[in-house]
Amino acid sequence: MSPKLVHDAREIYDGVPSSHDAKACGIIGMLHSSGRSRLFEAPSEVRRRMKAAASTLYRYERQFARERHQLCAMLARFWPGLTDVLSVGTKSLLSLLSEMGSAAAVAADPNGARAILLKASKQALSGARIEALLANAAAGYGEVPCAEEVEALQRLAADASRTRDQVSAARKALETMAVKDEATQRLIPVLGKATSGALIAEVGDLRNFDSPGSVVRMLGLNLKESSSGQFKGRLRITKRGSSRGRHYLFYAALRLIYRDPIVRAWYAKKKARSTDSGLIGVVAVMRKLASALWHVARGAKFDAAKLYDTRHLNLAVSANEVRMLPDGIDAEQVAAA
Repeated sequence: MSPKLVHDAREIYDGVPSSHDAKACGIIGMLHSSGRSRLFEAPSEVRRRMKAAASTLYRYERQFARERHQLCAMLARFWPGLTDVLSVGTKSLLSLLSEMGSAAAVAADPNGARAILLKASKQALSGARIEALLANAAAGYGEVPCAEEVEALQRLAADASRTRDQVSAARKALETMAVKDEATQRLIPVLGKATSGALIAEVGDLRNFDSPGSVVRMLGLNLKESSSGQFKGRLRITKRGSSRGRHYLFYAALRLIYRDPIVRAWYAKKKARSTDSGLIGVVAVMRKLASALWHVARGAKFDAAKLYDTRHLNLAVSANEVRMLPDGIDAEQVAAA
């Protein structure tokens, strides 16, 4: 029995929008007698393992995000130009900070800094970027940290580096399970291995849902309007469903905007008409994507042309022209598969 179904039936039951245990039991009995209930099936061991792996990944991702934000705050004070050269959260930046700790230390030992960067990046970091970083360190922008502040920065970078490794290990574990799960395999071409595994672990097999709208409701993406008298409120999503499922679908929608020219063109048009930062457009893509996944789970091939009318879209718009990241969204998370 869906909690949302019980919640929505509370006013129909006795005309009062209240809720308590005795009333909930009566509503459940009423819904069951009308054939709206379904026999509960305990999740399989495979699905339980996948959900545990998804929970671990989510926890480490959140921890890594907090540590990156803390690093950004410290670097804005002590080495403001570093993030213009390397992204916060990359192995190269974290290794350099955990070993050297400050711009002054890098400027004093440029050869040592080069060795650290090349080792951390496995020789992939370009010489031009390394030289730009060294020049930035020698310029001495930012406040000079004291010894304790340097140590705090080194410890934070080392912690973030360990968490980054834990995120990578947790993602690989979830991906290994995802490719073996039948319900997940069909979503992988659209969402990727980790996101497909996390979504199925959170909301269950999409083939068990009666309609695309039921998937949208399960994720809390169905719309509501709060109005009273002459006041008419804005349409908003209910957020009654799985918050973790929305988390993964949000970044999947952003990746889809980057990669699919039809979705990108529709989003660009939607954002041009909106006064917000673009978040409403991303949520709209999430709603379309959730509906499409119901069909994909049943064997249909994902085709954005079936979701949007391409006759009125500028399909030549590029990802750079759209600049679709809403305020406060981490580009590194968007790039993750």
